[in-house]
Amino acid sequence: MPTYYLGLDVHKVRTQYCVMDPAGGILKEGSVPTEEVAAVVPDDDTAVVLEATGSWRFAYDALVATGALVKLAHPARVKAIASARVKTDRSDAHPRTPAAQRILAHLLRTDLIPEAWAPPQTTRELRDLVRLRWRFVSQRTTAKNRISNLLARECLRFAGSGMFGKSGRAWLATLDLAPHTRGMIDLLLVSIGEAGHHVEALTARLHERLDGDADMYLLMSIPGAGSITAATLVAELGGWRRFSRATQVSACFGIVPSVRASASAAHYGHITRQGSSHARRALIEAAHVAKRLPGPVRHRYLSLVKRRGKKVAVAAAARVLPELSWTLLRKGEVYRAAA
Repeated sequence: MPTYYLGLDVHKVRTQYCVMDPAGGILKEGSVPTEEVAAVVPDDDTAVVLEATGSWRFAYDALVATGALVKLAHPARVKAIASARVKTDRSDAHPRTPAAQRILAHLLRTDLIPEAWAPPQTTRELRDLVRLRWRFVSQRTTAKNRISNLLARECLRFAGSGMFGKSGRAWLATLDLAPHTRGMIDLLLVSIGEAGHHVEALTARLHERLDGDADMYLLMSIPGAGSITAATLVAELGGWRRFSRATQVSACFGIVPSVRASASAAHYGHITRQGSSHARRALIEAAHVAKRLPGPVRHRYLSLVKRRGKKVAVAAAARVLPELSWTLLRKGEVYRAAA
């Protein structure tokens, strides 16, 4: 049993802390600059907890370097537990809501911390590359949609198949538009070009990093999964061994339906949307391709589309992909269509 329990509420500039003893007594509270967070660890016989919020990386690495036992807490699950009115003797004495660092220290002391996975540095870097690429793709798509909206105001519509290819851009250049509209379109075209260059550069870096990767080879054998989908899954999975069942992977990516159950009745709603939004986007885009190809994704899609509609069917079909990915990685086999 640790001698001290340290709860941290980490922010960009300052970090609030609370040190408890095994009985729940508060030994010390205060605030320090986040870059000095390691200094609040009493000794290496200390258990420390912080939430997996935006500023966790630096604090987590600095705390691990002290030799303390460091746990990363899942913010949404901590909130759910805290809202169940788990109390310490201290909070009973003070009726106001206890601060986040007190709640974390108490949950740590009572072994109630819902842990989040702390990815290693290599996985963090890979996620950074994948997620930044998706952001530039979104930026490019937003600019294209904005140009289409500007043209729609003037009842203008390109008759070809690709307005942002050579023929489409030539058509845009010939339009007689108001100076304001022309200026907006020119700026948006520049934005599209810049985002496209960044996407290409990041794609090249991903290929340099992952070409020859065994997991990439297995994942790209799945119908509908290209190199970017496979790279996204490799980055966001962070290794299949941290999951014990295939269904845990789809739940981690938030692509399972929400459930409200009471007694014997269960009501299913929209997908939970927990976890990485980039992974969900990659899975949905891959499902749109895979539903046209023979395989389990198409089978799931066709079994639901008439009863539930296209959107629900695509989301359900996308769920097949992470579960199938986990199975292939666990077995070390490429995808083979059923005979």
